[in-house]
Amino acid sequence: MDAAEPDRGPSPDGDSGSDVGDPDEGVQVDRGRADADLRDDASPEDAAPTDGGMSDWRPPTDATPADSGMADMTPPMDATRADATPADAGEPDAQPDLGLPCQDDTQCDGICGADGRCRACMADDECAGERCADGACLPCRDRDDCDGRLCEADVCLDIQCRDEDDCGGLLCEAGLCLDIQCRDQGDCAGLLCEAGLCLDIQCRGRDDCDGRLCEAGVCLEIECRDRAECAAGQACSEAGICGPCAVDADCGQDLCDDGVCRACGAVDHRACGAAELCCRPPEGPDQQPSPYACAPTDPLVGCSACGVPCPEGQVCADRACLQPNGTAVLAAEADLEVLWELIGVMGEAADLSNLEGGEGAEGVVTFFAPSNEALGALSAGCRNAIIVNGQRFIDHHTFGNQREVLTAELLAETADEVPEGIPLAMESGGNVVVRRGDDGGLLLDDLPLLRSVPMANGVVHIMGGVFLVEPYTARCQPAP
Repeated sequence: MDAAEPDRGPSPDGDSGSDVGDPDEGVQVDRGRADADLRDDASPEDAAPTDGGMSDWRPPTDATPADSGMADMTPPMDATRADATPADAGEPDAQPDLGLPCQDDTQCDGICGADGRCRACMADDECAGERCADGACLPCRDRDDCDGRLCEADVCLDIQCRDEDDCGGLLCEAGLCLDIQCRDQGDCAGLLCEAGLCLDIQCRGRDDCDGRLCEAGVCLEIECRDRAECAAGQACSEAGICGPCAVDADCGQDLCDDGVCRACGAVDHRACGAAELCCRPPEGPDQQPSPYACAPTDPLVGCSACGVPCPEGQVCADRACLQPNGTAVLAAEADLEVLWELIGVMGEAADLSNLEGGEGAEGVVTFFAPSNEALGALSAGCRNAIIVNGQRFIDHHTFGNQREVLTAELLAETADEVPEGIPLAMESGGNVVVRRGDDGGLLLDDLPLLRSVPMANGVVHIMGGVFLVEPYTARCQPAP
């Protein structure tokens, strides 16, 4: 026939059919050669069919045609890192998902950026508890991966510790490891805490052992082995406990008086009865000194009744060797040096006859003497005012009743009778109120009584302050 045969496609043996011209372009297409080129670039199962057009053809998801014009095709949103490779290869092998679309960090080796694509992490805090290594978020292995914080269940926590074991023996507080091992002994399992370190000893003294003995750095279970290791007046029991005495034997060579061990010796007989002196009998057959004991002896014989006189400068009074008078006490006591100097400057402006107990004395005396520290706290102007008004100062520190010695025991009894305080009439005509302090100590005009010194004609109470009275009150203020 003169008419052209229709194209029947390639022959079974691969020969091409007739050339077909494109009436629009005037281009001749060698169909057989096109099929051969396609077979060179794709496997038989991947090749596009030769019958029909190319409009319905789609490349497989695991292949990218070299010249199909599909290089910008993006995989579906549910593509995973395991089966997807970005078209622009060349990123680090550890992060094959860089640039891929993502919805959250779980779809990325690094993190999911604000643009919805995977990107490399820059710091640990971007990795939600994991660590950032070479741009990828990885689980932590230990606290070194967490900048010193705890690593638990592959996640970095926001704390350094839960207890001291996490800090290598240092203190753990509020999740932080401190630079010290201890704040007190309770942090050291019974060992001593000093300068924030737990030492290898329990104690340096009995204060570290709640009053028990400390030996070789170890707290013992006893408080004492003898009286010397107990407080004054206490006895040491057979169980090694300090406490009240029961019999004289508990007090060694001293006497037990109403549960208190009181000194008994050749120069102090006050632990004995009114008609007794404390004497030591002659040495026994074993040549060992016998303990002192109260013996019926005429007290008028004085403190030398046992053959031992009083020390030089002291006298025997009330069956004890004491300073002869108040001025002797002021001169001898180291805590009263400043007062003694002020009295020396006063000279004849102050009458000290009652303190001296000599001619002109009206009876016994109770004198309240300000300590060195108390006078040192006053301004120079105040001390000058005291010197100028010396007699007024002396009188206002002297108890007005010269028929009775106002001992510390009597002061305590007076304070206990009237808890809110009771006034004492002073030689100056003014009053000083005595009461108990919050700590149980005695206060006079709210100033502490530090200690008392008996003397032959009365007592001197050493005070932690100065009784103020006009005309020198206005000038007496604590030094700045």
